[in-house]
Amino acid sequence: MRVRAAVVGVGHMAQSHLPNLAQFEDVDLVALCDVSEERLHATARQYNVPSVYTELTQLLDGERLDCVFIITPEWLHAVQSIECLRRGLDVFCEKPPSHNVEESKRMAEEAGISGKMLALGFNRRYRVTAIKEAFSENPPQMCVAEFIRPVDEYRPLINGSIHALDTLIYICGEPRSAAAVATYSDPEKHECIAASIEFANGALATLASGYGTQTSAERLSVYGHGVAAWWSGNSVTVRRGQASESFEIGDSVSLEDRHFIDCVKGEAEPIATIDDAVVTMEWAHRILAAAGINISQAPRTGRGYLQWCPYCGADIVAYEEQCVSCGRELGAWSIPIEAMVE
Repeated sequence: MRVRAAVVGVGHMAQSHLPNLAQFEDVDLVALCDVSEERLHATARQYNVPSVYTELTQLLDGERLDCVFIITPEWLHAVQSIECLRRGLDVFCEKPPSHNVEESKRMAEEAGISGKMLALGFNRRYRVTAIKEAFSENPPQMCVAEFIRPVDEYRPLINGSIHALDTLIYICGEPRSAAAVATYSDPEKHECIAASIEFANGALATLASGYGTQTSAERLSVYGHGVAAWWSGNSVTVRRGQASESFEIGDSVSLEDRHFIDCVKGEAEPIATIDDAVVTMEWAHRILAAAGINISQAPRTGRGYLQWCPYCGADIVAYEEQCVSCGRELGAWSIPIEAMVE
């Protein structure tokens, strides 16, 4: 079976997925969709994609597809994923599913009604499969997960550090309780969160989410019942007693793209579904609440949805090609200003 696929949103994160889809021998990348025509046509030429669209409805009306990759800003994930599901298509959606739990639940409900797959881009699950297998018989007793980044971001526990939380849930199962503290100078741009999580199976975990720290780090350590395992970068080590085994992981986005295509073909089962994402989102919000951070739909601004420049930290309006402060090229967000959340 050859899979006919389209990609919606060809900005920053799509550049991690498109090379994979273009080289898979059983995938026909038939169409791209983006509101930036310049970026759209340049990307189509780069990957030899025959059709381009600036509206999702036009894409769905104009093409015969098996699946769609939703790689747009997160506030568009729900409406776009639901429209594709209602057209009878399997959907891969980048994380997070939304910024709120209710939209995530609506996505799960629509997936159930349609009978189609809605997979989420929690690609770190593909990095820690050896660790999950190492604790398949006995749950971990203690885990430590770190996700540290140098720049501010709106709701980083939901946008970025959710990878670390999701990895803990993937390995340990459903949490039972969580306590957390946070530091921030702007309540919409929290800097550091330290969370303690207890899982239903008795496992304990510490989650460290740090932003604005001027450094980057991402690590996971898991211990219990004579087994110790570590993940950092592209390497996993599992130690049982004095015996130690190391694994090279490879590119996790490529692994998840390959797995999703195999699922579309009926040759595999998804390991990061919208139902999984709902659980992760619920606990992300519980941790934010435990840390005393109020949750809003979008940053408070009269100009529309804001992000923060990864280079200088200045406020920027989405769909700007350059930072209004430092002038650096952005090119990550694909949504017109008039369509932004107020």
